[in-house]
Amino acid sequence: MILIFPISAANAFNHASYYNTFRPTTGTTAVWTQGSGCPVASCAAAACSFNKATLRRHWIATHRKVVTRYRCLKCQLTRKRRSDMIKHTSMRHGVATADFAKEEVSVNHQYQDPYPYTLEMLLGAKPEEALPYESNLRA
Repeated sequence: MILIFPISAANAFNHASYYNTFRPTTGTTAVWTQGSGCPVASCAAAACSFNKATLRRHWIATHRKVVTRYRCLKCQLTRKRRSDMIKHTSMRHGVATADFAKEEVSVNHQYQDPYPYTLEMLLGAKPEEALPYESNLRA
């Protein structure tokens, strides 16, 4: 599947003014295709094969300045994903819930600057549907 973004005058202006990162002038631009890797040139995952879900997971782990971590309140173990914390509390503490986990927001030490791309640009989401803690916007 190829994601194509038609560039009308209004669309190009709104998108560029919101993100101030990507300003195509004419035609259409295919930014990312299903089955291809990360479009960020400096990223080690450029050679990987992603679908939408794995690209989103990679993007959140690598191209966001701020990430959410989950800390177990019983043993202080941390996990990147809520589902992994539920699995941990179920297997280790016998409780299949995230109630024993604390959500923490922290600086991403694996961060790589994705300029000029945004996840919304790659997946075709509208700016108002942006994911929380999206700090990759350039002023």
